[in-house]
Amino acid sequence: MAEHDEHSSFIKTPQQLITIVVLAFVVPIVGIVLMVQLVLNRPHADPAALSPEAISARIQPIGKVEFGAARAGTSLTDQELASATVFMANQAGGNLKELAAKSAASDKKK
Repeated sequence: MAEHDEHSSFIKTPQQLITIVVLAFVVPIVGIVLMVQLVLNRPHADPAALSPEAISARIQPIGKVEFGAARAGTSLTDQELASATVFMANQAGGNLKELAAKSAASDKKK
């Protein structure tokens, strides 16, 4: 059997000892300095970002609704508009009843 000394150190030369001693002081100091920088340079909110105008500007692209005038030459009757609305709602998953068709003559009288 080969002899093995279980109590031998992994530091064999004076250069290795100096390296370990220097690192034992430098590594904790660097760690402490980095932690202090993390605490002191914490990102903070810009006070102007919390103003009502800034909030409105951020949510505007999501909550903006525009209504435009109908194009020239496209006039829908009330019945056509109601049918189109029911159709689109049902296509989106709604369960609305189809409207009973009125005669075209009664629509034009209005």
